[in-house]
Amino acid sequence: GPDRVQMALIQISSAIKSAELLDNILRLADSGNPDIRLTIAQTLAKYGEEKVIEALIKLADDKIGHVRAEALKSLGFLGAAGAVTEIARHLDDEYGDVCEAALGALILIGGDTTISLLKNDLGSTNLQRKLMAIRGLGWIGEDESVAALVDALSNEEPEVRRHAVIGLAKMKYSGLEKSLTYMVADENPEVRKAVIDAYLNLSGPAAGDKIRVLFDDDDLWVRFYAINAVISIGDTASLDKLLEIMPAQPPFAQIAIINFLARHDRWQVTAELQKLIQSENEDIREAARQALEVNDAG
Repeated sequence: GPDRVQMALIQISSAIKSAELLDNILRLADSGNPDIRLTIAQTLAKYGEEKVIEALIKLADDKIGHVRAEALKSLGFLGAAGAVTEIARHLDDEYGDVCEAALGALILIGGDTTISLLKNDLGSTNLQRKLMAIRGLGWIGEDESVAALVDALSNEEPEVRRHAVIGLAKMKYSGLEKSLTYMVADENPEVRKAVIDAYLNLSGPAAGDKIRVLFDDDDLWVRFYAINAVISIGDTASLDKLLEIMPAQPPFAQIAIINFLARHDRWQVTAELQKLIQSENEDIREAARQALEVNDAG
């Protein structure tokens, strides 16, 4: 039908980028067919004219959520700095994917206006806006964001603290290490897991010394996260501690440790693996057997 032909022509126009085709596309932006409006919202990301920005701002108010989201994404791809305030309005959209598209657009655009808007949102009573603000500042990663992110490390909302840690670690902010020394005891397990990721991001293979303190965490998943973290960096200095804590861990955590032990043939490792061959758990017995085989082959 004609609608399908129009959509095909709109898509083709993105490769040609003809001024005449663009005018025809913009005339279709008010089409009663939401699929055509969606296709236009996607295609306009290939053009940079001012009239395109205006059309996308209008499409960002479309009654269909998917059209709004695509228009916002295109504004971000175009780096539409003049549309920042318009884009920010959609952080309160009723649909989550539209909110995420608006945040993604602001991150892509960046700049002083965006950072200022996001900083203001850190004081919002709306938790969603506060979270999006802290995520946005972390992803933008400008020096102007550092002070706000540092303040957010002590925010009463654990998700805000978590994303502040993530953002500062992504920026490799040197002052974060000092804060992490007390955040390993944060009341929220998700924050403590973010601390582990931050240590890995900041210190890489040298992070084991700092992460090992969480081997004794009260939360099983934090312990497992910490165990996997030292395993991922091949931290041989953690071997003794892993051997010590292994018997108290659930089977899936023991198996992860056993697989790491397979890479090492120290006598303590061999002795522990030989004990585990007698485990009541079949999966642990099999993992221990395979680890011993790898050690013997080495």
